[in-house]
Amino acid sequence: MKHLLSIEDLGADGLEHMLTLTDRFVEVSQRKVPRIPALQGKTVVSLFYEDSTRTRLSFETAAKRLSADVMTFSVSSSSANKGESIRDTVETIEAMGIDAIVVRHKAAGVPLQIAGWTQASVVNGGDGWHQHPTQALLDCYTIRTRLGSLQGRSIAIVGDIKHSRVARSNVQAFTDCITDGFAQSHSFLANFESRQLRRTDGYRVETFNRVGIMMSADIFDDGSGIGLSDDLA
Repeated sequence: MKHLLSIEDLGADGLEHMLTLTDRFVEVSQRKVPRIPALQGKTVVSLFYEDSTRTRLSFETAAKRLSADVMTFSVSSSSANKGESIRDTVETIEAMGIDAIVVRHKAAGVPLQIAGWTQASVVNGGDGWHQHPTQALLDCYTIRTRLGSLQGRSIAIVGDIKHSRVARSNVQAFTDCITDGFAQSHSFLANFESRQLRRTDGYRVETFNRVGIMMSADIFDDGSGIGLSDDLA
């Protein structure tokens, strides 16, 4: 797999592989010198057109712990303020010799466009209402670490799901892990996602407008973090 633009790019087997790989990297992060040479000699660029603290720093820290060189793009001090297009920026950066680009943008589909303009690998760090696949990976890992498995779990996703890239990625990720889902929202996901869910054996999604109905869920997700039912008791 060259790019990570959506959770769908991973599939169930790829998701499981990533979670297993994360188990090993957790051990690396706990070392006195948390660094391995997996990306030694590679260059990773943070191309963030939206403000970010946790996501950008998480990517940059991970890249450095894998021994990659890191380049940080700042919109406020770049030629984007003078009208430089995204494509021109990407082509300028690529000419410097890069291997991967982490992209965040307010418009859906920008990471996909960039993947067509560069030979580097592209990771979606959040694009509009569309996807935030790495947040979904983190949420799946958090749940598995606390509960051991997502198999047969009920997850309540609370909030304005239609406009949430995190919720959209999480629904797809939780589908691959075979869970039951409850959604609290004034407007649920578009028909595309609904059709995807109906095709998945062992998975169901229901929409509620009353929080009390969802209190039987094992896990609550409000788009900013995961909570377990035991934590809320």
